[in-house]
Amino acid sequence: MLKRQAASPAQIITAEAAAGLVTSGMWLDYGAISAAPDRFDRAFAARTTELHDVKIRSTLSTRPRAVLEADPEGQHFHMMSLFFSGYDRKKRDFGRCE
Repeated sequence: MLKRQAASPAQIITAEAAAGLVTSGMWLDYGAISAAPDRFDRAFAARTTELHDVKIRSTLSTRPRAVLEADPEGQHFHMMSLFFSGYDRKKRDFGRCE
């Protein structure tokens, strides 16, 4: 079996640096349950007014998502949950999560 060899080792960057890589129109996948990207989510929410039409897939949000709280009207971010938690269902009821 062949193993893929990286050209260079993986780098560790801050949540703010990772959030800075996101551009309008991108799709993002958030982790689920305890793997949710909380620090990234807060850093990403700080960029709300800079971005538009960013689509986020998630599963079972166990805590409020900063991006949804920062964009209550849904002008910048669109959340899609593959499996609803109570929080996701409440956001769906308000039209903020599909």
